[in-house]
Formats: sequence, C-alpha cells, structure tokens
Amino acid sequence: FLTCMRATAQVPPRAQTASGANASPATRATSPAAQAAISPATLAAIATATPPDRAVAPLLYLASDRLKGRFVGRPEIDTAALYIADQFRSAGARPVPGATGYFQYFTHHFNPNAIDSGSPAQDIHLRNVIAFIPGTDPRLRDQYIILSSHYDHLGVTAHSRVEEGKLDSIYNGARDNASGTTAIIDAARYFGKHPAKRSVAFICYTAEEEGLIGSEWYGEHPLI
Repeated sequence: FLTCMRATAQVPPRAQTASGANASPATRATSPAAQAAISPATLAAIATATPPDRAVAPLLYLASDRLKGRFVGRPEIDTAALYIADQFRSAGARPVPGATGYFQYFTHHFNPNAIDSGSPAQDIHLRNVIAFIPGTDPRLRDQYIILSSHYDHLGVTAHSRVEEGKLDSIYNGARDNASGTTAIIDAARYFGKHPAKRSVAFICYTAEEEGLIGSEWYGEHPLI
C-alpha cells in the first residue's frame, strides 16, 4: 500500500497537467496516472500513520523462522492469524457482523501437504481474518472496498537445501504473501486514522497456496 501510494505520487509533470482544467475530456478520461496522483498532504498522512519501522514490522514477524512458513494445519498459522487480528484491532478496524470476532472459521477436506507427498486428505480447520472500517458518507458507507491478501505459505520441507550458504528448510514466504498482508495491515492503520467515504474491508485469506481455498470459501460465504 505504501509503495503503491508513493509510486503514484511520482507522476511526470506532463501527466499531472492532464488532470487540470485545461485538459481535454479525452485526455482526462485516458490518463489513469494523472488521476492516481497523490497529494503531498496525503503522503504525509500515510507516513504519520505508518512510520517505516512500524510499517515493516509485520513483514519481519510473519516471515520470521518463528512462524515456520505459516503452513495450514500447524499452530504457527494460528499464531499468525491472531497477530493479524490484533493488528487490525489496534488500527481501529472493527469485526465484521457475522464473523466470530475477527475470524471467519470453516473446515475443508483436502491434502494439506503441498511440498512433501504422501499425506492423506483430512478435515483441516481454517480461518480467514477479516475486519472493516466504516465509511463516513451516509450515502456511500454501504459500499465496500475490499483490500485482501493471503497469510498462509508453504511451511517446512523435509528435504533441506542450501540457501545463501546455509542449510535451510523453512519456506518463509516474505513475498508470498507476508508483504501483501503487511500492506493490508498498514492500510488498516491509515484508514483507521483517515476513514474513507466508503467502508473499507480488510481480508487476509488462508489456504490460498492449497488452491485458493480461503478466498473461494469467502466468495461462497460472503460476510459483506
């Protein structure tokens, strides 16, 4: 979220001009870069809501060896879910009606072992993490913008290999998708201080590495 917001601020002057009063309707309609330009005041508000060290902290934690790759069916992914929920709570995001606190629980029957073969299919208890910040406009607050990521990853392999000069067995999942989940947490922090006209929902799906299970479940059982 921070990267995207800052990147869109780096719009060339020519593109910025296209959004001005002198631009033709055609130019205004076909210049998404110009329309996406973020004001310095908004960038300052983002920086205040999420200073760099605080902004990156969820990434460092979720991708740490302590969470052992956030694999479904293991206790570490439950630790991750509790952490994300606590971050949403601290940001001022609310539980969604119909959820159990900040969680959408469900059970899915599948083979939970994506790395090492041989595991039988079984019932796995799962949970999506979900929260929202209500909109400020009475006419628009029933419309929701959903910001989502997935917080699971591939866990630990039984077949270690050398990475960066040392033997490693943990798939930490920093890019896939602790970084995306961190962006969702940082967005919740921002919108918690600067609510939008529309409501904003934050959903961190589980079991996406196993075949988009968490998002499919939410799509079939939407809480919003």
